[in-house]
Parts: sequence; structure tokens; C-alpha cells
Amino acid sequence: MPDFEKQNGNDEVWDMILNTGHPLLIKKQRRFGILPSPPRCKLCLAPFNGIGGWFLRRLDIKVSNRNPRFCNACDTFLRTYPGGTNVTLSMMFVDIRNSVPLSEKLGPKAFHDVVAGLRDAALRAMAKTDGSVLEYHGDAVIGVWPPGIAGENHAAKAIAAAEELVAHHPKSISSDDEVPIGISVHTDTVYMGTIASTTCDLQEISAFGYGVNLAARLADKAEAGKALVSESALQAAHRAMDEQHRCTVTLKGIDQPVNALALG
Repeated sequence: MPDFEKQNGNDEVWDMILNTGHPLLIKKQRRFGILPSPPRCKLCLAPFNGIGGWFLRRLDIKVSNRNPRFCNACDTFLRTYPGGTNVTLSMMFVDIRNSVPLSEKLGPKAFHDVVAGLRDAALRAMAKTDGSVLEYHGDAVIGVWPPGIAGENHAAKAIAAAEELVAHHPKSISSDDEVPIGISVHTDTVYMGTIASTTCDLQEISAFGYGVNLAARLADKAEAGKALVSESALQAAHRAMDEQHRCTVTLKGIDQPVNALALG
């Protein structure tokens, strides 16, 4: 994977997309979101496979040759309008517990299928709740709910996606045991925007800031098959803390203990 660096600029464009909602992008997401099938463009949700992918290719909308995680139109947008903005959003981290011994136990092909199943399950949960994949990182999936895309109730939607995964997370193909995943949901202000490879031939969208690190550390603390929802996410969702399931966790690199609700 190439080295990436953050880019700045075009704040007004990205503020409209992530905070208030860009009318053209919202229209595209609604239209493309009903067409089958995954994988999809990370930004506009254009499908690359199935009937939907075939139909859009006839309109010259297809996977970018330069960047396979975006369609050719959105890839052109990223090159034309690099930059980002501060946005208060909700995010979800999902990863497999004890993945190293699990991969040894299952073998390469079976473990690949487990990770693919987790990604599919996370994508389905996010698709139901207007979430977007920010990044795949090994056996982890990172999703985001910016208000300009998911709406003002982004925190409630992110929590709903976590609840969906807790209830229906994928099984190992080699046994009836549940795949041991841990989940976190957190709401915070981050800087979200484009990052470019040092050769400038590939661009991605990522998020930066203390809140991203907190969400990642919180996921590390979640027990297998459970989700930890930070107090800030509960407050943003206008949801009361269930005292019976409240926990306070100490996170590596985070100064203050974090209050969270344990789901599952």
C-alpha cells in the first residue's frame, strides 16, 4: 500500500458534503443505493456488479481504473477537489478478536472467507442505516455516519448498525462457533477529507483526530460478540444510559476513563 498524506483545501465543498449535505450527492446515493449489487463506490454508492453495475456502465459510470474503491466520476471529483473539513459524526469500528490464533486454526482460505463474511455483514448493517465504509484495515471495518450523508440522527443510526451486527454477526464456515468480533460506536468531531499517495496517483478519504483513536481503542476493549457505545454517542442519539450495562473503561493513550454502554 502506498504512503498517504493529508490534503487541505476546498473546505466549503467538503463542508456541504459532510455537514449539510450536497444535493447532487444525496440524489445519486438514493438512486444508486437501490441498484444491485456490491461492491460499491465509497462516495456515491454506485454499484460495480450485478444488473446495477451493468446498467451504470452503459452510462459510462464504472469502477475507476486508478482507484477501485471509487467510481470513475467520484475519482475525478477527488482529484479536482482535494481537501476536507471538520465534522461531528458517528463512527463504528468492527474487528475480529484474537485474529492471529483464529487464522492459524482455520487456515488461509477459511480465514479469508471469515473476513469476507464480516465485511459483507458490516456493509449490510451500514447500508440499512445510511452508513459508509471509511476503510478496510486487515480484519477490521471502519464505518462513518456524517450528518450531511446520514442525517441529523447519525448517532442513532450508527448504534442501530452495531445492534444489527451484535444480533446477526457472521459464523465461521468451519464450525458453528460465532466469529469473535468486537464493536465500538463513538460520536466526536474529526477532520474528514482526502489523503493522497506520495506519488499523487491515488487518493482516498479518511478521518483524523483524537475521536478516531478513541473509537479504535474502545473497539479493542469490547468483548467478543459485544459492542461498546460511548457516552457521547448515546447523548448524540438522545438515548439514556442503561445503568445495568454501563461500564467504565481505561483506554491506551486516552487520558480519561470512558463511560460506555455494553450491547450484547
